Amino acid sequence: MVSFSFFPTIIYKIKIFFFFFYKIVISGNALEKAGGKEFLEAVKELRKSHGPLELTGAALSQANGLAAKFVIHCHIPQWGSDKCEEQLEKTIKNCLSVAEEKKLKSVAFPSFPSGRNGFPKQTAAQVILRAISNHFGSSSSSTVKNIFFLLFDSESIGIYVQEMAKLDTK
Repeated sequence: MVSFSFFPTIIYKIKIFFFFFYKIVISGNALEKAGGKEFLEAVKELRKSHGPLELTGAALSQANGLAAKFVIHCHIPQWGSDKCEEQLEKTIKNCLSVAEEKKLKSVAFPSFPSGRNGFPKQTAAQVILRAISNHFGSSSSSTVKNIFFLLFDSESIGIYVQEMAKLDTK
């Protein structure tokens, strides 16, 4: 069972929601397991049509077998690599561009860089939120109206709320 709470806030007329999940992992392997054969087929089709994603690349597939309609796949950098923060910001920008191209109204981001990719939680939150802020600050019209953050511990929620407050004061 998944339980959550959310803290809505608004930035650039975009609603931001923080979801706190217990006992669930959102990663490539977990998505493949949750979506089953249908989702694996969609991923195979994506790989066939796009090939491997370049670093910072993003591509969209059907979310067959999952609750969402689509999944945006991305290739994020490892913490400590050259220009990793800049590359992470570009990755988020590319994900948002894919969402805009498909005219999606909602996008969900886990704090994926702070998992296997080793980014400190604070740094991941700062970079992700900066990329989102820059995207909506430079875009006069956007199809994306809701952004959801899927966070797995109270520390992460605290960090994201703190970093959002900093953006509000700028």
